Amino acid sequence: MKTTVLIFALLISVSGVSQVLHSKDQKFVRVYDLDGNKVLKGRLYSVSDSTLTIRFTDSLHTLAATDLGAIKFKRSIGSNALTGSLIGGGIGAIVGGASADPDPDSLFGQATVAEGVVSGFVLGLPIGAAVGGLTGLLRKKREIYINGDLNTWITFKNNVLSGGF
Repeated sequence: MKTTVLIFALLISVSGVSQVLHSKDQKFVRVYDLDGNKVLKGRLYSVSDSTLTIRFTDSLHTLAATDLGAIKFKRSIGSNALTGSLIGGGIGAIVGGASADPDPDSLFGQATVAEGVVSGFVLGLPIGAAVGGLTGLLRKKREIYINGDLNTWITFKNNVLSGGF
């Protein structure tokens, strides 16, 4: 009897876990209702035949598929610009610090390592922001319009579970 209960519990737990996405598959999404209002944003946590679960910070939010208008996968351009500016500033600081020369006869004049780091960071910020903003503009938008239709939802769910998104 114990073995039967154990096998039954194991089978139930395997089918429930199979729809929770691995951490690498948890894409950032914005969820909109049928009226086009943003309802939720966060990481795609799990999908089932009738629900979508989003992880935002440490909490899980479950929405019915019939209440979903659209799901958008692309982050905003501002997010890309911020990431690009931080990367550009970091690279600029490293290059600026490495190229600092305390010799007064150098090509760019006398500069300490700290001055090189600061000037490289300040110059790298806008360059990185421009590159990040440009990549945000050029990135293809991925939007799925569910509009409360369960057939569209099932297609979306199968694509997510097969790794298509």
